Amino acid sequence: CSAPRSYPVGKIVGGGSAINGMGAIRGHPDDFKEWEIAYGCGEDWGWERVLNAYKAMETDPLSSDRHDIHGNAGPLPIHRIPYEAWGPVSKCMRDALCLGENAAMIWSYDLNDPESTGVSPFPMNMELQEDGTLRRVSTNDGYLDPAREACGNMTVLPNSLVDKVIFNSEASRATGVQLHDGTRYFAAVEVVLCAGALYSPSILQRSGVGPKALLDKFNIPVIKDCGVGVGLQDHPVINGKMILKTNDQVMDEVDGSARHANALARFTSNIGGFELNDLYFVSVEQGNDPRAQVQADKDEANSLQTPVGYIDVMLMKCKSRGSVELGSTDPTVSPIVNENMLSDPLDLARMRFGVRKLIELFQSPRMEELVAANDSTGKLMIELGRANDGLS
Repeated sequence: CSAPRSYPVGKIVGGGSAINGMGAIRGHPDDFKEWEIAYGCGEDWGWERVLNAYKAMETDPLSSDRHDIHGNAGPLPIHRIPYEAWGPVSKCMRDALCLGENAAMIWSYDLNDPESTGVSPFPMNMELQEDGTLRRVSTNDGYLDPAREACGNMTVLPNSLVDKVIFNSEASRATGVQLHDGTRYFAAVEVVLCAGALYSPSILQRSGVGPKALLDKFNIPVIKDCGVGVGLQDHPVINGKMILKTNDQVMDEVDGSARHANALARFTSNIGGFELNDLYFVSVEQGNDPRAQVQADKDEANSLQTPVGYIDVMLMKCKSRGSVELGSTDPTVSPIVNENMLSDPLDLARMRFGVRKLIELFQSPRMEELVAANDSTGKLMIELGRANDGLS
């Protein structure tokens, strides 16, 4: 059992899109087909309908050539940093995987093409400014601010913590919400609950919607006995750390135009059946990566004098499931989150495969140009072994 740790979330106007890595990465059609088969939700969540929603939300320069899968009039701009502006780690990863007669992957410029695989630039919900800097465009920037200006009848209540959803007397329909201080607001048409993967379940559970056994523990009247909070899933990530040869290979953010992650490499393990792109590599430059500064703060002797970069391996097609449960009826108390990552044997097998491929990447001649002598695979395996003893 892992020790408790923090779980950062975007409790801010704009939610997670105001603080996250801005990866504008779509779900795969097969994922939505699975939902359609498992839950019978094809009418609302079938791929064709979701694709139309993806197109409507974006303004992507690729729409000129691929208007069948990309939009050109949505509120969220899509930007891809060109290869020439990538940091050394990202360039090295791309070259090692795509160039030469022994290339393991192909170059694919459009990561959101459902049929693509290989190495791609990171599509981001960012806007390139006239001065060359990049500006984050969150859901607040893209949707809420324009609606406030256009509608005139929208009110945003800051510092307002939702306690629960209010239901009608038959407990058949949501009619409003109650805040932590007891204030109630009622809806003329509908209530839309959008508090994220951790707090939407928490609010529903406090409202009486969730597993009866859990609600009974807190003496919450049961409105609907169901699996709210069950089935949490997230992507396990293992950080492959490398010691770079020189400080010249560190990419520093100096003008707002740089990015800590520029490239993704997608590949398929074929373990447990074919599921396209179940694994990713993500290159991470030190200069913009908060992990490097955190490590430097812990180790004053090294500070940032030791140039560091990362290539992370991520499992994208996960079978393991966790849970979100109330820790208290007090909405100021965070829920109990059990990620339960790598609990499914297939996830563990696929992650082992990904780590072995990462080690092969670090041993490639192109990577040896970047990584300090005697540190590439040895240092990498030490970092991985400490974080994930069960992967050896």
